[in-house]
Amino acid sequence: ITHKGGDLRAFRARDCSSVATITGMANPNNVDVEYGLNLGGVNVDIAVMTERLNNRLLVFRLPNLVQIGAIPTVLPEPMGVVLYKNLSGSINAFVSSKIPTTNLIQQYQLDGSSGTVTGSLVRRFGDYTTEVEALSVDDEQNRLYVSHEISKIDVYNAINGNFIQSF
Repeated sequence: ITHKGGDLRAFRARDCSSVATITGMANPNNVDVEYGLNLGGVNVDIAVMTERLNNRLLVFRLPNLVQIGAIPTVLPEPMGVVLYKNLSGSINAFVSSKIPTTNLIQQYQLDGSSGTVTGSLVRRFGDYTTEVEALSVDDEQNRLYVSHEISKIDVYNAINGNFIQSF
C-alpha cells in the first residue's frame, strides 16, 4: 500500500499483519505486484511503485521491500503503474502521468538478470487531455485498460500498444 505522505507498506494477506514499511519517498503513488522476476538467476516477487516527484519507478523485492531497482521515466509526474507478464514470461510496467500529454502511456520491459532491476522503454502511446491514473492489465487476454479520471476506459493491446476500443 502506498501512502502519499512518503511511505510504502507491505502486509500479509492471511492476517493483515505488517511485514515492512519504507519511508521518506517523494510522493509515492500507485503500486503493483508481479511474481517470478529473474533477479540474478533467482525468481523473486516484486512490487513496483511510481515515485511522482522524482519521475521514476522504484522496484522492491517482496515480502521485505528491499529496493532492487530505480527506473527513471521520461514522463512528467508518473502516477499509475501496472505490471504485465507476457506469454514468454517477460515482465513489463505500463506507466501513466498526472499531466495530460501525447504519448501519456509508456511501457518499460524489466530486466533483473544482473541482480539489479533495470527498465528499457519499449513504446509510448495514448494521447490524453485528462489525467490518467488507474491502469489494469489482463495478462491472459493481453489487454491494457486505461481509465480516464472523468469519462471512459480505453482498451489497448498490451503486446503492441494498439488501441482496441473505449467504453
